[in-house]
Amino acid sequence: MEKLLPKKGTYIVMVKSYSVLSKIIRFGMRVEQLFKREKYVDLNHADILIDGMVSGAIAGGVANRTVNSSYLSDGKKRELYLFKVKVPKGKKVVLRDFCLDSDNKRYEVLNFLWHAIDILAHKWFGKKGKAARKKVYCIEYAAMGINKLYPELVKEPWLINPNDLYKLLVSDNKFQLIEVIKVPITK
Repeated sequence: MEKLLPKKGTYIVMVKSYSVLSKIIRFGMRVEQLFKREKYVDLNHADILIDGMVSGAIAGGVANRTVNSSYLSDGKKRELYLFKVKVPKGKKVVLRDFCLDSDNKRYEVLNFLWHAIDILAHKWFGKKGKAARKKVYCIEYAAMGINKLYPELVKEPWLINPNDLYKLLVSDNKFQLIEVIKVPITK
């Protein structure tokens, strides 16, 4: 399975997983889409994949990992949506440095609460701007990485959710969905 993901190139990997927390996140996205009367996207996580290194915000904070430790070794079922990123000349090293420098940045657990309130009340109470960069959640981290390649493409990364990120990736020609990989249960 490790060979199914590219060893070279830059990608955003959006993930559908099946843990209780993942289901809660997807339920919140379903509610938001009902309010907006838009099509629902059934995804709950995002990572940056750069030359075989998976970089993303997980429960312990931002971590740079292998494909195996990210998606395979726990034996859990998931779906990986692989978006190829068109990288501007000279920007790949900027993104790689961002990923390496972000290693061990803390995870923003409270964003679950802030996004729930935002979905229901359309008001953001979480941190904004520079204060929001100290701790991040997975979708925000991927958006910050995208901004390293294309400054200000995501105006407010702290506000982005899985539905918003997916809509950006499928609508902007800087990204191309090249594959959906179904990882089966192995344990």
